Amino acid sequence: MSGGKRFGQSRLYARVLHTGLWISLGVLAAVTWVFAIGYILGGSSVIAATPLTTVLVEDGFDEPILVTAPAGDHQRLFVVEQTGRIRIIKNGVLLSRPFLNISAQVSGGNEQGLLGLAFHPNYASNGYFFINYTDGAGDTHVARYHVSSDPDSADASSEQLVLFVDQPYANHNGGMIAFG
Repeated sequence: MSGGKRFGQSRLYARVLHTGLWISLGVLAAVTWVFAIGYILGGSSVIAATPLTTVLVEDGFDEPILVTAPAGDHQRLFVVEQTGRIRIIKNGVLLSRPFLNISAQVSGGNEQGLLGLAFHPNYASNGYFFINYTDGAGDTHVARYHVSSDPDSADASSEQLVLFVDQPYANHNGGMIAFG
């Protein structure tokens, strides 16, 4: 398909507002909620005066579901692909080697796969991060990993299981994890 989007690949766009950068994965739901809340709080004139532009950050991802970064890390964005990889955009460039690749461990499709990533609040000093994924049988794993000596690569052998859920069904697996 010349010039078209290939199945299973998505583009990562950044939507820029006056005060910051909103990252979206091609879904306008988050932006829609921002405008709805702005309308409720400030009226339509505030929304009409807010310019909205779209800038391509990177493309070529395989089922991207989350963009995040460790606290204080202003040079890297971590992109979670549902198919089992965590990719890094560093200083605006997509690194060729994934931060972590567990694609052989995850079930694929629908509401399964690699579904969440959260960095420990003290990630800069302890190197811990947590992921949520469904395995080949469709069961949920929440696991802790550690970054390797290379800050752009996880230690794939450092997995420590935190939570296991024997899922009765293939759908409604959730996956979002965060520190609050």
